[in-house]
Amino acid sequence: MHEAKLKADVAAIEQRYRASTPRSAQLFERALQSLPGGNTRTTLYMQPYPFYFDHGKGYRIYDIDDNERVDFINNYTSLILGHCHPAVMAAVQRQAAHGLSVAAPTELEIELAEALKRRLASIERIRFTNSGTEATMLALRAARAFTGRATIAKFDVGYHGSHDYVALDPRAMQTTALEGSITADGIPSLIADTVITLPYNDREGVERIVSRHHHELAALIVEPVIGAGGILLPQEGFLSFLRQITQSYGIVLIFDEIIAFRLAYHGAQGYFGIVPDLTTLGKIIGGGLPVGAFGGQAEIMDAFDPRRATPISHGGTFNGNPAAMAAGLATLQEMTPKRTPTSMIWEPN
Repeated sequence: MHEAKLKADVAAIEQRYRASTPRSAQLFERALQSLPGGNTRTTLYMQPYPFYFDHGKGYRIYDIDDNERVDFINNYTSLILGHCHPAVMAAVQRQAAHGLSVAAPTELEIELAEALKRRLASIERIRFTNSGTEATMLALRAARAFTGRATIAKFDVGYHGSHDYVALDPRAMQTTALEGSITADGIPSLIADTVITLPYNDREGVERIVSRHHHELAALIVEPVIGAGGILLPQEGFLSFLRQITQSYGIVLIFDEIIAFRLAYHGAQGYFGIVPDLTTLGKIIGGGLPVGAFGGQAEIMDAFDPRRATPISHGGTFNGNPAAMAAGLATLQEMTPKRTPTSMIWEPN
């Protein structure tokens, strides 16, 4: 009886949704003809079809059928000030009048780098990318180059983007194709063999696995607060334990603060009082425009210095994009208290 009522309620909700979103339904049918599954961003798919965005203002968004919704997700935290914040829009418009992209550095790139260095104790040098996925990919590459080791460790509930080293699905690893050379999700098993998965908030489990593989581990990457895995806080002392064990074995500790940076003025690392070797950033530092960044100790990051004999090559048509830099600076300015905190550990009022 209860199951029958539940099905009836779900059917009624779906019928109401369909009735209020006819134009979105039409666009979805059109999208199916050009895009796999009708979309280009898996996380935005919903049944029976997604609603299509028209415009936003503050914490409200409006779809093309003129339905108003409260936006609790803010494009997965990238719009920390909401939609169309006046200061951010003004900054982007000013830069648009000068140009949207250019094959040359800009002062804005330096200013945003300096602003992030002031906030994050771990960052001595920083480079910009187009996404968080690129940021974690390059941070891991830097760690491998610095240590001369090939293997990386990540947590079973963490999310660090969609490149091969962090996108491995344990379920897909159980099924391989082409005589075992490729996992079911298209990642070479040679890469899968250089990725170790750790249990989150389990000190004994982490210590056992890391101790066994420490000679081959280049980096351990972790979200200080787990995002996609369910907004999970670290148990007391867990992050300091990770700092200690990685230091003891010469493993590069990477904090993925692409989401967690918004936790405090000095980011999650300041909030918890832990200084990693490298930090990855994204989302709010671009004010709603595509952006990513990775930075940390100079001795690690200077491997990207093009003046070196054999630098790590890192290009990107839109790295340091001036419009994104302007939007990011405006966003950080709005998030800066009138009296800048002097201590590393700072909690919002």
